[in-house]
Amino acid sequence: IIDADVAIISSIALDHQDWLGDSLDSIGREKSGILRSGVPLVYGDSEPVGSIIQRSEELEAQVYLINEHFRWQESSESGQWQWRGGNEHDELLLDELPIPHIHLNNASIALQALSLLDLELSRTNIQRALKNLHFQGRQERRIDKKAEVDVILDVAHNAAAARLLAVTLAEEKAQNPQLAQISVVIAVMADKDIEGIALALESCVDIWYISQVEEPRCMPAAEATGRLERSGYLRQQFSSDSVINAYKQACKDSQVFAHENPGQNSLVVVIGSFFTVAAVRDLSKTAG
Repeated sequence: IIDADVAIISSIALDHQDWLGDSLDSIGREKSGILRSGVPLVYGDSEPVGSIIQRSEELEAQVYLINEHFRWQESSESGQWQWRGGNEHDELLLDELPIPHIHLNNASIALQALSLLDLELSRTNIQRALKNLHFQGRQERRIDKKAEVDVILDVAHNAAAARLLAVTLAEEKAQNPQLAQISVVIAVMADKDIEGIALALESCVDIWYISQVEEPRCMPAAEATGRLERSGYLRQQFSSDSVINAYKQACKDSQVFAHENPGQNSLVVVIGSFFTVAAVRDLSKTAG
């Protein structure tokens, strides 16, 4: 419905199959509906889907691929990152960028899209924008108001998003050796691949708190628990028909863990849907 100046497809994953198709190629074909003749496409999949590339060629839309036409590199020592991209005429390099509160893939895609527009953006403004960038419910760091434990809210509701979260949690544990327990509160819609989500997070999660939200499309907690038990991905687990009760129990248990294990920290992660995050977000406050 919109003829944009730049088209962006961040990535393609198996989700919403009832609407989009049951393969990456068919989903890509639907997503490529945003392409327009002669309008550049910024595409963030490291392994491009064939149907998207085919459609861009049909429309003669220039494709800018991540890791080929633009790329990013993080410096763990300096806590900063570098981006390189631009258009077919000018190559741009931005370094000493602050780490934003979104995944660097997505920040890199945004910078590439901006580089293709007729805009004048100063390095200072870009640095300021990245530093102050926050998205509610996207790997959002919070603190529980009552238990004062660390919380991450993430609306991740498919295996691809869960794998991205798993990378963040692995980095968190590597940078914070005191982080000894990660608890996940999960409630998903009935059409979601809860086993795929659990598999992606299996190596990171110590305790699962399985629940449901007051939404007709939500998977009942009993069904979710049964499916995860049969999958073999569960370790310790707690189940509740109320996501608020599950969240409160997870925070309480994390508080007790920290009290009983001086010098060790715990983390509560809430995932599964926008409904899940929205139901508990007001029970926490902004970190820092």
